[in-house]
Amino acid sequence: MRSLLALFLLPAIWMSANPASAIELPQVGSFDTSTPEVAFDVPATLACRDVTTPEFLAANPDMRLVEVVTPVSLLLFHGEAGKVDDMILEIDGAAAGLKVHDYAPRTELASDLAQPIEVKETTATDKSIAATIGAKLAPDVCLTPTLTAGTSKAESATVTRSELPPKQAIIVSGTTGGRSGVYYKLRRSSQSTLEGERLFRVTFAAPADWDGGSVEVRCLARGEKKWLFVDQRRVWNQTTTPMELRLVSHTTAKPVVEEPAKE
Repeated sequence: MRSLLALFLLPAIWMSANPASAIELPQVGSFDTSTPEVAFDVPATLACRDVTTPEFLAANPDMRLVEVVTPVSLLLFHGEAGKVDDMILEIDGAAAGLKVHDYAPRTELASDLAQPIEVKETTATDKSIAATIGAKLAPDVCLTPTLTAGTSKAESATVTRSELPPKQAIIVSGTTGGRSGVYYKLRRSSQSTLEGERLFRVTFAAPADWDGGSVEVRCLARGEKKWLFVDQRRVWNQTTTPMELRLVSHTTAKPVVEEPAKE
């Protein structure tokens, strides 16, 4: 009996000598290899070019237009790509004193169905006519049985119409910060992937003497993760990267003129 009691008391004595803080438990989700681990890549320095049009210069003599084409890459180290639901990118030119004039890509809708949907509706109508024949001999005497005759006719009409397939937004874009920046929201679809490199074009309006500055590029990737049978919104990664813009001047290559061969 004493040996049995000592067997039960031994774990308690060991735990009192070793504090609970010394026991390291595995983190929840550490064995979940499907959880995405993503990273973004944005250039630290980028060249932009002057695209001022004569019409813009006539209306804004103290301004110029500069075009920035920013490559942004999303890299999935491991995990399921299908768990990355959307990616949000923001290019903010407020620190450089820039205002958005134009941007691309614009909001884009797409559908998984290539052809219109045919919808058929059938309407049925039932028409009937009935008559009853009887006789009455006295106020309180009736001749029975009565004879009832009736006819019925059913008609049906079918209407077929074509409907456009439903679409969902795969790219949503717009301006932020009083038109000092542009945001892009890219959603995963069956026809595209969020992995890889994409190009984002922004045309800024800048002062006429502007020749460069720093903008911020903010990237965010999101998805859903199940926890206790409930899907929770999660941020897989988000970064803020300063990017230096340098204005390049237009250079036109001179045509090569071939000299006549000397005799």
